[in-house]
Amino acid sequence: MGIASSPGVFPNEPLLARQATHMKKTFNRIKTDRGIKQESVVQTFSCAISPLSRDRMAVLQFPTSICGVEDASIAFLDSMGGIRNVHSLLVIKEFIQTSVLHVPEGVTELRVSVCVLEQDGFESISGTLTFPGKIRGLLRLASYVYKINRFRGVTIPRFFVEKCQQLYRIGFRNLISSPTSHVELRDFAKFDYKTWIRISNENLTSNGNQANSTEAIRICFFLKVSGNRVLLQKSLVALTKLKVAAIDLYLIVGNEDHGALLNELLEHVAVPATVVSSRQMDQAMNTVAGKNQWCCFLNEGDVIREHALCVLSRYAESKPEIFIFYCDHDYLDQEKRHSPWFKPAWNREYYLNFNYISRAVFYRPDWLAEQGIGKHTSYIHERLILKLGLKPEPHIERIPDVLFSFSCPDALLDHDSQNERQIVVSEILHSEGIAHSWKKSIAGKHGAFVDYQSPSDKALPAVSLIIPIRDQPKLLKNCLDSILGNTDYPDFEVIIVDNGSTDPRTIKYLSSLNAIPACTVLSFNQPFNYSAINNFAARQAKGELIGLVNSDIEVISPGWLRDMASYFWVANIGIVGAKLLYRDESVQHAGVICGLGNVAGHAHRFFRAAETGYMNRLQVPNEYSAVTGACLLTRRSLYETMGGLNSRELAVAYNDVDYCIRVRKKGYRIVYCPQAELFHFESVTRGREDTSEKKWRYTQEREYMWNKWRLELEDDGFYNPNLSRVREDFSIGNKPQSFVKTQ
Repeated sequence: MGIASSPGVFPNEPLLARQATHMKKTFNRIKTDRGIKQESVVQTFSCAISPLSRDRMAVLQFPTSICGVEDASIAFLDSMGGIRNVHSLLVIKEFIQTSVLHVPEGVTELRVSVCVLEQDGFESISGTLTFPGKIRGLLRLASYVYKINRFRGVTIPRFFVEKCQQLYRIGFRNLISSPTSHVELRDFAKFDYKTWIRISNENLTSNGNQANSTEAIRICFFLKVSGNRVLLQKSLVALTKLKVAAIDLYLIVGNEDHGALLNELLEHVAVPATVVSSRQMDQAMNTVAGKNQWCCFLNEGDVIREHALCVLSRYAESKPEIFIFYCDHDYLDQEKRHSPWFKPAWNREYYLNFNYISRAVFYRPDWLAEQGIGKHTSYIHERLILKLGLKPEPHIERIPDVLFSFSCPDALLDHDSQNERQIVVSEILHSEGIAHSWKKSIAGKHGAFVDYQSPSDKALPAVSLIIPIRDQPKLLKNCLDSILGNTDYPDFEVIIVDNGSTDPRTIKYLSSLNAIPACTVLSFNQPFNYSAINNFAARQAKGELIGLVNSDIEVISPGWLRDMASYFWVANIGIVGAKLLYRDESVQHAGVICGLGNVAGHAHRFFRAAETGYMNRLQVPNEYSAVTGACLLTRRSLYETMGGLNSRELAVAYNDVDYCIRVRKKGYRIVYCPQAELFHFESVTRGREDTSEKKWRYTQEREYMWNKWRLELEDDGFYNPNLSRVREDFSIGNKPQSFVKTQ
């Protein structure tokens, strides 16, 4: 058939991956039949569109210049990355022709996948999406059906009836009163790193005078020599291409004699260098501090990009108080750049558990000279960065631009390296008086994480868990049985807030809870207001910590509450969120990214629970700008000071994000705790925004968030501006952040 449409929301992002795999298998069969030996690839292109206020019928048309396509499909995604509709596109005479599609209400992205031979791949494509009026729509449909019959041998009457029935069910009725409108799809772009590099280079070329200007900056490089001729030469050549007034180079050697190799290479690349041993580092650093503004440590094979020092100079000029700048980096494999690390701003909890910064770092040498680094050359970055990073004002700044390419990946996931790093981190934490141990990750291959301990053998704080409900007794019973039966925690109470239940079964079940000492049932006989319900219950709470919990939550890991509560031994942690999973054990929540989609999105949604995630962020504790209120823990004193959730402007949606932003602005940190795993059956209790009243209320809450927190939503420091603003999978965006942004 010409269109295989599946209306509705698909709760699983891997559907696209399975679809691409199916397309490739189909194409491979075609190649086998035709005796074609070239490799085939599935390319994906994406384009943002303005969301529709209702379902519409649309005509999608691509130019005939797009040839060589053997199979194609299109997916419509909503603002949270959820798949709303999938179509197979009609491929005729080796190019994509017109297709009649159903565009669901609220979609914000079209994603087109095409299967082509590798040499026929596209850099970009364009097209037109038309929402036709009554007469034109009927003509388009008739033309489409005719082409299907002609090229696919489909019987016109049968297909026409089926198609009209389908369009009537999912939006053809809207055609009657809808005017014709067009959307030019000129912004389709392949979201891959190759394209990102191309666009970034174009940006640099268009600003050539700035990129090639000689900046008034002196920098020193410490290059560790291991004896690999090829890698060492690659690093030295890169240094000669830097646009900078002056460079000092120190070559750090061990016990081996690399004199002949160094003399030969330095003669050819003409870079003045001083050879020192690790024992001479303190002396060298004192010399460097007197005449250089910045210094950097490199390994053999590390390549610093040509524009890097121009970027550093601009950031340093605008932020003179900073001692350490770190930046994004990628890897080199036979001169091909790949695997970019687009990093968040300083993320203390993340760095304690995983070296996300790596060695793409610039240091102020005057500060380094004061630290005495000569005797601590192993794990030097951890020692230096944490020395600043554990302070209230760390003076560490991120540069969101790829300024380094590494030939040899760090041994970041190597078991022995992790153990050695943990020893170094523990030394530093103990020196700061932070009691802790190391606890193995639930997904064992992801190592261990810092487990905070009471500084004076205090008992774990009492916790009050607040669960708002209205009817649905089976859902509540499953939730309570799970919490009461599977939670390994010495002191907690559960406060159930009944918001007008009328089901006799619910009333009977709530009455039975009075016999359970850990449970308290309260009545809130006012219109539904999630924020007000939680604020009401918080005033009755006895615990030192307050937990906001939805009634559609079920416990997976018995230690979930203990793991979350332990973070509050650290004074400046204000909120802790859990890892929430769908029933199929794909991720529903693993931290909130502000500004993603409409207001905020869930990091790693639809990933498998045991996957690593982007830069290991799914499996190690790290900080986000917000976490979901479906299961979070916060200090009761802080909750009271902040006035709780915003019950006036945010009765239902985004009150958790608003609370988190307010808490962060007070200087507290918000931590995602991956070892606390629970199931969450999202929106079961409240339902979806599917009535005119709910849609109006949701629109008002969304507008409030943008009016109140525009700066925070436009620039989430715990994300990276080089990543997508419409997807929750940390995929690459199509707007590289170049040094021009810092002007």
